[in-house]
Amino acid sequence: MAGSFVIEFLLLLSSLGFLFVYNVDSGLITLAIIPVYVGFIFIARPYITSAQNQVMVGFAESQSNYVDTLSGIEVIKNHGLSDIFNHQNLTIYERFQDKVLKMSKLSLKINLVTGFLGTFYLVIIILNASSRVMNDNFSIGQLVAVFTVASGIIPLTAHLTFMMVSFKEAEIAFNRMFELVHYKGTRKNGLKTIDSFQHLTLERISFRYPGRSLLLHDFSLQVRKGKITALIGESGCGKSTLTGILQGFYSIEEGQIKINNLPLDEVASSHWHKKLGIVPQNIHIFNETLFFNITHMKPSKELLELFDKFLLKYGLNTYFNQFPDHVFTLVGENGLSLSGGQQQMVAFLRALYHEPELLILDEFTSAMDTISERLVYKILNQIKPDMGILLITHRLHSIRYLADEICVIEKGSVQNKGTHDELMQGRNFYSHYWNTMLNPDYASINQH
Repeated sequence: MAGSFVIEFLLLLSSLGFLFVYNVDSGLITLAIIPVYVGFIFIARPYITSAQNQVMVGFAESQSNYVDTLSGIEVIKNHGLSDIFNHQNLTIYERFQDKVLKMSKLSLKINLVTGFLGTFYLVIIILNASSRVMNDNFSIGQLVAVFTVASGIIPLTAHLTFMMVSFKEAEIAFNRMFELVHYKGTRKNGLKTIDSFQHLTLERISFRYPGRSLLLHDFSLQVRKGKITALIGESGCGKSTLTGILQGFYSIEEGQIKINNLPLDEVASSHWHKKLGIVPQNIHIFNETLFFNITHMKPSKELLELFDKFLLKYGLNTYFNQFPDHVFTLVGENGLSLSGGQQQMVAFLRALYHEPELLILDEFTSAMDTISERLVYKILNQIKPDMGILLITHRLHSIRYLADEICVIEKGSVQNKGTHDELMQGRNFYSHYWNTMLNPDYASINQH
């Protein structure tokens, strides 16, 4: 496009020079009309740019909604939500088409004005040249030559001007990509490193999502190496949000997070992520083999030997026998061929394989069967001496014997903490659960 722009610009200059040689008046008229023509395009450019941007946003919104609908087609069908989502898709698509229509109308108006300016310019050129022919100062051949060259100047000017608008359109698309590629996390990135993880300390931190009330307030917690710390609480109390904060996805309003007494903001982000292992609630499975989903590498002889040792170390050497191609089984898009429990096992092994020093597990056994869950708990006790483990769960029955310390979140902060026996001596979310389980009449008694 750049080469074409240069060629057409040189052609415009040569055409303008030709007009000045043949007839100075025609050259001056052309010099007068070109700035008006270009000026109008540049006045209209902000409106064109805005319309182009709106169309791009509308297109992205429409495509994203279609993908989201198709991803959740099972839920939509099972719950009879087809009409609702059809209406939603139609509304978003109509909104996108309205933006396309507005841009088309704008282009039509601009073409109408530029067409009028072009016609007006040629009429003036013909009138000027005709008057010179009638006064015997111009030949018919010269008139035809001037008209032919002048007729080509307006399209050249229009093409060059709209090329600049196209450059602007490309700039808009590039800026949208640039924002995504160069997006930086909200957490400050330090330069320091730590030799070995000993403890994670959250000191009276506060956090809220934009425009909402505080989710975490005066929240304090400590996770030590060699200990399993369980974090429990009602749904929506901020347990899972904590994993996002520790990964640097969110910034806290108040308080401080420390690693071995070193503020987290001073620790290099890449170094911290190597120390940290996360098994989130929402697990992403790549459309690849089980081996790749765990190791994030393509198999080689050396890697396979290491992987076999890894499985043997944790008693998992027979776990993958259930899959048709063992660890080389393709799992499909988003792990389509895996059950929920199998996806959680893959995510757990993925975190474990990279040898973290702090392991955060967020509802990571919620879909597992009893045998798999017991196997995972056995592994946790095995790895406990080498790392700190933060266990976020609703399965309160499983942490009684597993956790060294149980922390109870209520009203945005840790209100109670201790062992099972210590917490059972007070009235809190944890003791209420166990008392209700042991005595079904407990809940009704305490309501009166």
